[in-house]
Amino acid sequence: MKSAVWIWIVIAALILIVLAVLLSRVKIHAEVLKQANNDYARLQVHMLYGLVRFQYELPSVVIDRFRKGIWVRLDRYVNVGEDKADKEDAVVDKSMIEEMLRNIRLLLANTVSLKQWINKTVAHITLSHLKWTTKLGVQDCSQTAVLTGAVWALKNSVVGWTTGHVRYDCVPALSVIPSWDERNYFSMNVVCSASISMAYVIISLIRLLAGILKVPGGFKTWKKVFTRKPSGHISEH
Repeated sequence: MKSAVWIWIVIAALILIVLAVLLSRVKIHAEVLKQANNDYARLQVHMLYGLVRFQYELPSVVIDRFRKGIWVRLDRYVNVGEDKADKEDAVVDKSMIEEMLRNIRLLLANTVSLKQWINKTVAHITLSHLKWTTKLGVQDCSQTAVLTGAVWALKNSVVGWTTGHVRYDCVPALSVIPSWDERNYFSMNVVCSASISMAYVIISLIRLLAGILKVPGGFKTWKKVFTRKPSGHISEH
């Protein structure tokens, strides 16, 4: 009798754990800063009530002549099992961009309804915070005023377009600040937070896998694309 009680306790505990996982949300926080030569981007992903965390940072983007491409350093921090950090260098040039486009076409061709899958998944993302600040100016004050108005229009268009693709649970904080210092100046800071249900993430991944398996050789193509080092990869440590 006691063993039967313990079995039911274990079953109940497993059910509660599964429910807790399904009811949790994947939280995403992103920040992008552009100011003079100071470029910075960070992406944080928290899952399972913060027990699992991923963090990606782009601390610098240095342009070393266009034909040489753009040198990028990516810092990754993962707390799965134990805190780990590694760095990876790459050169984003014409050949790397062409390779990325080829890979995208490969994935589209080897997955049933991949575009529809992306649209459905993005539609379940809830945006809880968006702050987008821009400061700019040129030597001519009248041109600065025109640019300020154009950037306002661009921001409103972007936000208007995204409202048709993601769920907004906030009022976007948009601002465009003109710089009247009679010199060319541009800075931008974007901070946003979003989340998606873990239950839908699992459902979405199952649908993606089904779409891949429906195409002969689809799984091998996905594995090849995501395990191959990009052409611009330099080092990792």
